[in-house]
Amino acid sequence: METFQKRLCKCCGDILPGRSDKVFCDDRCRNEHHNKQRKAPGLSEYARSVQRCLAKNRRVLLSVVRNRTTCVVDRDLLIRRGFVFEFYSHQRHEGGGVVFFCLDVGYRIISEGKIKVLRSKEGLGIFM
Repeated sequence: METFQKRLCKCCGDILPGRSDKVFCDDRCRNEHHNKQRKAPGLSEYARSVQRCLAKNRRVLLSVVRNRTTCVVDRDLLIRRGFVFEFYSHQRHEGGGVVFFCLDVGYRIISEGKIKVLRSKEGLGIFM
């Protein structure tokens, strides 16, 4: 007489019918399990959302500066591309003004509607 061992879904714990090598009951459980594993350990959801916002801000700044070292753009252009001015990684007082950084790319507010984007060398805040 054969005894069958009940197999359980790795995500929700439901009994798995069907194939003997089945690990998850459906695609939703499989995706949920792998998404949980990919999350950075020890970070709250708020910290992850701040990381995503900083990364997006950096991508927006890089998209406008391209291969140049500096450029001046309209504030509205950055906002239309999804830039959020409240999120920056650090700031530095240089040349009589404040340079805000999104990781290794900086920007300085020139006037109400103009922003100067600065690409730093090797991410050290040293401008090229």
